[in-house]
Amino acid sequence: MVDAEGVVFDKSFYEKYAVRESVADMLKDSFDVAEAWTGEWAEVVTPHLVARAGFSKRTLRRAQVTVLTVEINLKDGMHVYGQPLPEGYFTTTVSVDSGAVVSVDSLEFPEPEILNLEALGEKLPVYGGRFEIRARCRGVGPDEERMETVGVTLQYQACDDKVCYPPERVRFELPIQLLPHDWETIK
Repeated sequence: MVDAEGVVFDKSFYEKYAVRESVADMLKDSFDVAEAWTGEWAEVVTPHLVARAGFSKRTLRRAQVTVLTVEINLKDGMHVYGQPLPEGYFTTTVSVDSGAVVSVDSLEFPEPEILNLEALGEKLPVYGGRFEIRARCRGVGPDEERMETVGVTLQYQACDDKVCYPPERVRFELPIQLLPHDWETIK
């Protein structure tokens, strides 16, 4: 990626071009171009939060990289736990069904805030308000056109100033259109 002066400020390399970045993801990551997002969102509402998840594109080819974003909006006064945590606490995680469609290359969490719990004598990493968890995923599906659904699970334990509620799991079902490679275009 180059800036307005023609200076390279970001790059990615994959061995033998075996994996390819999505242009939409590169525009979003490097230039914060919101219009590059063309994926569909799935939303879940709980007593503690509103969460939505989606892939950056509606389509995916084998070996193409796409970004899964899980956006979490906690209700006022609520927080969830980040990492690292002592034994007995339930951290916020995202998992993607392993299968024949996508694999997760990496998960990116924002930096949590530190909450000082004086009564317990502990300082714990937490998230409050709105935050995003991003997963860089790679298409591993067959080289054919078909619709698939990818299951994504968000796990968390919400707390307020007085109560820690039981841990919860919410699930998103995300449609993705698998596409074959256009080998004539790639040549």
